Amino acid sequence: MRSLDALTEKVGLLRLVGRLDEAMDIANQALRQARFTGEREDVAQARTRRAQVLQFQAKLDEAFIELSAVAAEAHAHDWARTEAFALQFRGTVLFD
Repeated sequence: MRSLDALTEKVGLLRLVGRLDEAMDIANQALRQARFTGEREDVAQARTRRAQVLQFQAKLDEAFIELSAVAAEAHAHDWARTEAFALQFRGTVLFD
């Protein structure tokens, strides 16, 4: 359960079942692990997943700011998939 992929999956599952506090703890753990062991794109993806949890916690302003920053960074580095992922969820934050 220490791999980044496992942590990411756990965040998604906890978010879907409504255990948002646990999801945020695991999202923060995944973000720390991505910073220590991953590439910069892994960090951006972890930040996006953390922002999704913020959205589900109704912290829409924080989620929007985080997703905007990730989208801008991804655009600057030509990480098209990461940028699209961040923009998609930023759109759902705006919808909410």
